[in-house]
Amino acid sequence: GILVLVFALLIPRLADSIAQFADNFDLYSEKINEFVNNLILRLRLDDLSVDIPALIQDNMSNISELTSKVATTLANVVASTITALSNFFIGLVVSVFMLVNKEQLLRQIHLLADAYLPDKAYKTTIRIARQTNITFNNFVSGQLLDALIFGCLCFVGMTIFRFDYALPISLIIGLTNIVPIIGPLLGTIPCALLLLLISPVKAFWFVVFIIVIQQIDGNLIYPKIVGNKTGLPALWMLFAIIIGGKVFGIWGVLLGVPICAVLYALIKENAQQRAIRRKREKVD
Repeated sequence: GILVLVFALLIPRLADSIAQFADNFDLYSEKINEFVNNLILRLRLDDLSVDIPALIQDNMSNISELTSKVATTLANVVASTITALSNFFIGLVVSVFMLVNKEQLLRQIHLLADAYLPDKAYKTTIRIARQTNITFNNFVSGQLLDALIFGCLCFVGMTIFRFDYALPISLIIGLTNIVPIIGPLLGTIPCALLLLLISPVKAFWFVVFIIVIQQIDGNLIYPKIVGNKTGLPALWMLFAIIIGGKVFGIWGVLLGVPICAVLYALIKENAQQRAIRRKREKVD
């Protein structure tokens, strides 16, 4: 019900923003053309005499080779996209079936683990699985809540300061904020380029505005929401993202924090147990 209400409110405004962008497309094209012409004049490239047909004729073989490479690349991109979409839908269907049969699957896993693992290994495995489940649940919910808050802050600020396309830009910023730390940067670049078509001054102040709310989110909101939910200090979260991204790429960035949070919780629990055991041994 909440999702239906949100989309019912957002879709009409999003459609209006897209229609506004389409209506102003010719104006944006003229601004780009004017910018390029001014750049040519400033660099004094208009004094250069270039015979375009002769240049094309001389480089026809290179152009043909480039065209072939572009076509091959496009075919690979299309094939990869189709494969990714098919994998996504297959994964979605499998996830739905797993959720429907969750209780039965858990009973079967417990039965197999209890039957084939030693008692100590069984208890350790179940404890790690429960900790992982709790941490990932808390991380995903916290990350989505932070993205929602960041997108709302962006929308309110852009509305107050009268930036263009406040709703679609806020949606992009909010969605990219799901990626920890670097997400807002990924969303800011295309949005700033969009505003650059309207006004370079607005694009500059938009970047400043995003930096400000990113600092507020990164130093106040994100550590409170995601850090408290995962139990991972902000410094370790940053290390998890950097190391995970270096080793595993985008998946390391996305999953580095919850994995590090699980390891942090297990190591902390083990260290506390060892400290208690040593204290007892000293007393004895």
